[in-house]
Amino acid sequence: MERKLKEENLDVLETFLKLCIETGWSVVGVETGKLISEASEALLGLGHIKTLIFLGNLAELYKN
Repeated sequence: MERKLKEENLDVLETFLKLCIETGWSVVGVETGKLISEASEALLGLGHIKTLIFLGNLAELYKN
């Protein structure tokens, strides 16, 4: 996934994760959030703000 993914594509994926949080799609959101977080970390690094946002969204999905 991370080979084809570019930084500008992460905004769409962030919106999808927020939709999962708001609609209660926690199973789909957790599975997708793991992939997106790993791809973001590989693309941008662990300390990048977008990666941290994805990890925060993933944590929110785990709470549900």
